[in-house]
Amino acid sequence: MDRESTITPEVPVSHAQKERGRYHDPIKYVKLTLAGALGLAIGIACNPAQSRNINITESPIVPTATATFEPSPTVTSTPEVKKIEPFDCKVLRKEACASGRFVQFEDETKKVFEGVAFTLEGGEELLLPFEMQVAMSELKEPNFLHGMQFRGRTYDGKRSLTYYGDLLKNPEIFSDKKTADMKPRQVVATGGETGLTVFEGYSFNALIGVSAIDKETLPDLFDEITEQTPLYIPYSGPDNPATSSSRNFDIPLNK
Repeated sequence: MDRESTITPEVPVSHAQKERGRYHDPIKYVKLTLAGALGLAIGIACNPAQSRNINITESPIVPTATATFEPSPTVTSTPEVKKIEPFDCKVLRKEACASGRFVQFEDETKKVFEGVAFTLEGGEELLLPFEMQVAMSELKEPNFLHGMQFRGRTYDGKRSLTYYGDLLKNPEIFSDKKTADMKPRQVVATGGETGLTVFEGYSFNALIGVSAIDKETLPDLFDEITEQTPLYIPYSGPDNPATSSSRNFDIPLNK
């Protein structure tokens, strides 16, 4: 056998195959990678100004969420008030009747009275529920209760009803007198707009009260309201009020 017949002929290799073969050699690949990195580092060190011109796309800045805290509700001793549907209390509009708040309040002698307090809009009409004799007066200051006072009493003396607060008299009834005989559903007074409140420190601008011995009138007129726990208002007025709160319920009426 001759020599030429034992030599394996060389297969032609393309340029692309050579390139792939070169990079498939792991040792050669590591050497080339290190050489490239070293060259880049030297280039940046020699020309730092040019490195600052490299355009790097930055990720958008996402604002950091800030935790917010809702203030805790203030805990008070004020009794919870149940929402009441409008009803006819014979004294105010149905919607205004339902807005009343059952209150118990002291006078300067610590005697306790009951009433239903309101925050009325200006011009709100206050009516009379019964046939009564009504006396009008202005509460003198300093005092615990503030504003005007319209004190009514039935002719048999069994029922009493007094309106206090930022109230304007009905000029058709109290034009030139302070006492009048009135029929049911007549307008006694209207709500004022002076900002005056009945009790210091409370938003009520009107109060419908009864005498200490009358246990029927308020429940008859404000049944659901008086079934709720009353808001207790301790005495915070002067030691010697200009007009005793007790006497406010005892204005002399004509016989």
